[in-house]
Amino acid sequence: MYLLSQFLFWISFVHISTQGFKKPSFHLISNTSFAVRNESTLNQTRDSIIFPDHIFSSNFLFVPKITEKCKRLGICEDIPNYPEQHIERLLERRKIYNRTKINVVSDVLKPKSGLKFGHEEDFLELCKSTERLVAPRAAKDINNKWYFILNREKEPQQKFRVEICAKQSAPCSPVAHFAQGYRGRCIQKYVLRIMTAIDKYVVSQANMSSGSAEAGIYSVAYVTVPSTDVGKTIGNGLVKNKLAACVNIIPQITSIYEWKGEINEDSEALLMIKTRTSLVDKLTEFVRANHPYEVCEVISLPIKNGNPPYLKWIGDTVMEN
Repeated sequence: MYLLSQFLFWISFVHISTQGFKKPSFHLISNTSFAVRNESTLNQTRDSIIFPDHIFSSNFLFVPKITEKCKRLGICEDIPNYPEQHIERLLERRKIYNRTKINVVSDVLKPKSGLKFGHEEDFLELCKSTERLVAPRAAKDINNKWYFILNREKEPQQKFRVEICAKQSAPCSPVAHFAQGYRGRCIQKYVLRIMTAIDKYVVSQANMSSGSAEAGIYSVAYVTVPSTDVGKTIGNGLVKNKLAACVNIIPQITSIYEWKGEINEDSEALLMIKTRTSLVDKLTEFVRANHPYEVCEVISLPIKNGNPPYLKWIGDTVMEN
């Protein structure tokens, strides 16, 4: 009888820790008929995403709603309550640190489970199966608890090549002969895999709206100008060149400063510029090239109290190069 080994997943979680990246502490085992065939890379766990302990609340949980079909398979590509915006923010955060790749499918040949006759090409399958790529959005651990897997719907970061038995426990091909009293049947085979997922604990609504998860992705820059007209010229240029999503002009501010040994008091306008952090350097170059002051100031700070839909609009308006 041809028996295959059991299937085991490792999940690399978004750990709630401030002590650095940890090794995965959960294992995922499934009764599904999927056989994931990519090689595991344990060092991928160091790319887990970490947030400070104090921003998490047990009142808000990431718990996927699993359909009956998913329960039968043990791995799921379609989740009705998948947290699209939260996952997008986590993946954007990974991009800041150049950790965009999580699990990349390798060109692994389909494992052959059958009989060989002479040459390598002469191969007869003992069990019927189909092969395809899956991008799971939920999976369960060894305790049968389900977790969301980090995966965009249109551009998934984690794909796995799988081989699915046509029918579980079906008889083997009649060409296979066994000793009297024995018979062969097809059993799904499984292999070890690592997935990057998010833990069930999520930032509370108050802290989530504060943008703790997005801190560092978007920034606001402040620039003083001699007049609103100059501010409009610079602001229009920034928006037109996709260096800023929005420029607010605050008129009639008074600046008191020391310059060349004298105390000065000027009436100015203040620009408040919303953009991506990755574009701040180019934004600064543009302002300096178009500003009338001998020494102009560009001060930028990360946005921590942004409304998630507004931050998403900034990201959609000023795309990264």
